[in-house]
Amino acid sequence: MGKSVNEKVELLAEYAHSAWSGWMKYLFSKSSSSPSISVNTGFPDYVTIPSGLVQRWHTQMNTPYQELSDEEQESDRVEARKILALLKEHEKTFCPRCGFEYSFKREKELRLCATCFRELGCPFPG
Repeated sequence: MGKSVNEKVELLAEYAHSAWSGWMKYLFSKSSSSPSISVNTGFPDYVTIPSGLVQRWHTQMNTPYQELSDEEQESDRVEARKILALLKEHEKTFCPRCGFEYSFKREKELRLCATCFRELGCPFPG
């Protein structure tokens, strides 16, 4: 049997944290140490990241997902749910009768393509 939605959310949340951590480690590896870390924005001036945020992000990026606080894990779950929604929105659906790929919302609800639905003697609704 496939994974439950909650299991998928947790797997994707762990991935989201790992991807974010990797990016942050790269970002900080390109930064210079000082009381505040500045990031070149491409403009003449620099943006300064408050040291409290730098410390927080350093801690988070070096903490495995399972060891994050529930609040921190939830922020990764939010990202995971966005990924699942995007995948659901663009998933391919195939008619079990003929194998035709369909994408219309009504066909997905009926779980048959319009042609097979009609061939079975049912008028295709709306």
